[in-house]
Amino acid sequence: MSRRPSVASLSSIGSGLMKPISLPTVSESRSKTSQSNGSLVAPSRSVSLSANLEAILERNPDSWDPDELFTKHIIAEVKTIQQRLRGDADAKQEELRLMVGERYRDLLQASTSIISIAQSSNHVLSALNEIRRATGSIRPIEGAQASVGGHGDAHLQTLQSLAAHLKLLLDAPEHLWRFMERKLYLHAAWLFLLSRVVHRSLLRAEDDDATWRALDVDISEQFPIVQRQWDTVSQFRSQISHKATMALRENDLTPPEVCAILLTLHLLESRPLPETLATFLAQRTRSLNASLNRTKERASSSSAADASSAQDSITKSRKVLIREIRQRLKVVLDIVVRTVGTSRRIFVQQPESNSALMHEVLRHVQGEDDPSAKSLSSEVALTSQTLLTSLPSSNHFILLPASIRLYKPYIDASPLLASEQSGQIKQKLGDWFQKAVQTIKFAMESWFAELGNMHDLWELRRWCKKWLRSATGLDGREIDQFSATLDLVCRQLAVKIWKFALASTEVAFRKRLVSAVDIIRQNRDISFVDVEPVKYLFKAPSVPSIAHSTTTTTAPSETSFRTFRHSLKQQITARTPLLGDVLSTLENRVKDLRNDFDVTQEELEPASKDLTAQLVQDYGHDAEALCSSLIRTLQDQLDNLGDGSGEYITAIVFLGRLADRLSSSAAFIENLACTDSTAEAFRAKLVQFYNHTLEMWHRQTVSNTIATYWTELSASHSEDGATTGTPSFTGPSTRLLSSLLALSTAIETLGIYMDSERLGSLTRETLRHFIVDVIHELDKSKDRELSAQNSWDLIFLYLLAEGLGPTMQDTRSLLLSRLPWPTETEWPPNARESLSQCLTRSQVLLGLLLPPPAPLTEHSKSSTLLFLGVPTVDTQYQSAFELVQPSARFGLLLVGSSVPL
Repeated sequence: MSRRPSVASLSSIGSGLMKPISLPTVSESRSKTSQSNGSLVAPSRSVSLSANLEAILERNPDSWDPDELFTKHIIAEVKTIQQRLRGDADAKQEELRLMVGERYRDLLQASTSIISIAQSSNHVLSALNEIRRATGSIRPIEGAQASVGGHGDAHLQTLQSLAAHLKLLLDAPEHLWRFMERKLYLHAAWLFLLSRVVHRSLLRAEDDDATWRALDVDISEQFPIVQRQWDTVSQFRSQISHKATMALRENDLTPPEVCAILLTLHLLESRPLPETLATFLAQRTRSLNASLNRTKERASSSSAADASSAQDSITKSRKVLIREIRQRLKVVLDIVVRTVGTSRRIFVQQPESNSALMHEVLRHVQGEDDPSAKSLSSEVALTSQTLLTSLPSSNHFILLPASIRLYKPYIDASPLLASEQSGQIKQKLGDWFQKAVQTIKFAMESWFAELGNMHDLWELRRWCKKWLRSATGLDGREIDQFSATLDLVCRQLAVKIWKFALASTEVAFRKRLVSAVDIIRQNRDISFVDVEPVKYLFKAPSVPSIAHSTTTTTAPSETSFRTFRHSLKQQITARTPLLGDVLSTLENRVKDLRNDFDVTQEELEPASKDLTAQLVQDYGHDAEALCSSLIRTLQDQLDNLGDGSGEYITAIVFLGRLADRLSSSAAFIENLACTDSTAEAFRAKLVQFYNHTLEMWHRQTVSNTIATYWTELSASHSEDGATTGTPSFTGPSTRLLSSLLALSTAIETLGIYMDSERLGSLTRETLRHFIVDVIHELDKSKDRELSAQNSWDLIFLYLLAEGLGPTMQDTRSLLLSRLPWPTETEWPPNARESLSQCLTRSQVLLGLLLPPPAPLTEHSKSSTLLFLGVPTVDTQYQSAFELVQPSARFGLLLVGSSVPL
């Protein structure tokens, strides 16, 4: 049962835990007693307290004196004071309970314990003061140093050795933490093993110098702290192993640091030294994967940010992208190169030193004389003496026995020194390198896919090659292996890049061609210069301005002259604007691809002949596929033209001219950089397509011309005279000249006026088709006899065919067979002369149906432009066409008349 707290204690607790609580003044009606003449007077039922008592109640209860209260006040007043105090105490207890809850009793006990602790502390301070006074009164004994080697100090030496053991064991946790913070894991492992030796020496007395058992010193009984301290130190074993294993993932470790960590794992976990290499490689694999995962996370986060941003946000520039990929490659390549180089330096014999680093460290640990041990770094050049010397208060450890100061941990080096172990280590290292290269290969495929052209790809390839040549740690075979993987990635990506470029080129060409054909078919948004090469030829381009060339730089004037020259060249080659637009879609894209391909050829080293051959072979297949797709696109558009309505002939001519320009365009074929066989096959297919369009053009053009000619011929057939006798006609009919003029105009639309040989062949073929169809229509007529005008028309066609050379001999024979006169001698008089004069007068109109003129020389006259000669002027003029006769009032019209004609 707990004691009741006093008023003073409650007051002190309340004042320390809360603010003082003021209770309202209690007014009570009490019986008032009065003393008069030594007798008591009965009080009344309601008696107020005296003013003196009210003043006392308002005072602090700590200042009250019980004797004074009973002396100055009557019993009723004292009871009132008692009730007041008890009420205050109960109220404060209740408030304290509400504040601390169920822990009220514990709080009271704690307050009592605090008082007890304060008393104990004062007792300890007084005891320490007494010890200080006692030790200060001791005087040193003279000559104590001279008796160190005496038998009387054996006990002192034993205790000093024991104290050194205990100090090493007690300070071990602090030193272990310090070594782990400084990442000196071999030092920590060595100290741990040394602490274990000290613990065993203390408890088992295995050391020859541990003579405290002979002095009746029981360590386990008298010093239980030894076991408790060892229990604390033993927990560091797993921590050191774990932190050392995690440290292997750091890429900036030097070979001595890695060697020290591997020795730590061997000492603490009893792993064979060859297996520590597997641990090291496994941790570096995790480091490599972690680096790649961080790169993926950054890439995914940046892509998510780009997706959430506005569509018009500025993308990363090419230089920034290349720099980021370089940084990623540098990180992962550095991990691989450092891992392989460090492993080879630690476990494989080096040509320059003829020994591995692990061998040197083992010889140093075993205390063998090795000249290479002098070059070992402080991370691995470790002994028990150097370890104890590096500890704070190292002078105390001089008293340790020699078995501890010269302690050497046992290291089993026999598996590492086995003859077959070197091959196994190289095999493990080679397998790890191959897996790492494959991992990096997948990463490079993902990173390089962000590049958009061959130039950037080969720039990164050149940088990787240069970085590998400057890196130390890989041998020539490994560099070649990684270079081969890099070339494979670059080759695959290069194929993807130009596949995409070629595919986009074909899509853009198809889209532009469909649009152009649709414009021609519907005859919208098109001018005469877009489809008629002759009219485009005589359109004067804008003359470049040189007004500011003397005051400003010459760059603008050079650009304007270059543009003017390009325009003239386009006009001469009959490359109309619409045709040039479609061709430019192909040529510009192929030119960019050729520039990338040239960069690829320039960047490849002479030793990369195999890669060059593979790239050329892969590109050849893709270029051949593009050529085939272009042919299919042209053929599809030709097949989709439908019937002959609308601008059917114009669309056929446009497709034919496009195929002709592609077959003869040196820029497109050369920039496509395909093989010779592919280029020849492509040209042959284009020529075949062009000839097919010419056949369609011939058939449609001649058919339309014949239809017009035959309609007029049938209408005037009944008006002609008999075919016998002398006809009244002396020239060709107007309908024939109109048909021939239509043929000549149609030939102009083909735009081949620069090639006289092809133009002559086309003229002969067109005229042959026309003559054959004319005769065929005449043969189908009901009246097998020709009219006089028809006969003269056939003679005129005969003269045209005769002028085109001997290749038209079969056509002339066909005409003679249809004429009523089997031979030329039977022709009407002066028929040849009259028709020849008519042909001479109409040579300008029918120029494309006549034989080509001879080349002009410097001595040629202007009259040679009329290659059939100048018509004679002394003959009566006959118009080549039937013209409308002028009205009678035509000569009376004023020149300046505003009336439009």
